[in-house]
Amino acid sequence: MKSINNKGFTLIEILIAICILGFGLLATAQMQAMAIKGNSFANKTTTASTLAQDKMEELRGSASPVSGADTKEGYIRTWTVDDKTPATGLRTLTISITWNNCASSQIITAITRM
Repeated sequence: MKSINNKGFTLIEILIAICILGFGLLATAQMQAMAIKGNSFANKTTTASTLAQDKMEELRGSASPVSGADTKEGYIRTWTVDDKTPATGLRTLTISITWNNCASSQIITAITRM
């Protein structure tokens, strides 16, 4: 009688391995998409912070800064200069940066005294 050689994989073992590999790849792809979205949000937030800091430095260098607004690189910058502070000679500067992120509007605000 001939002995049967059982070397190799069965079709069911291969199908199970393919299913496990497929689920792993789907999870990895989903994680990658979330990472890209998070990086995009971080990039936009960093740009907004830089725009606020630039405007703050510009207004600090100005002899008599006034309130205003402008649009730069798709971001809306608004700033107010308030002379009514508890300490004489100081002004409160408030800068707000607004931008659209996907379906929602985002805003950051920086406040300083100068």
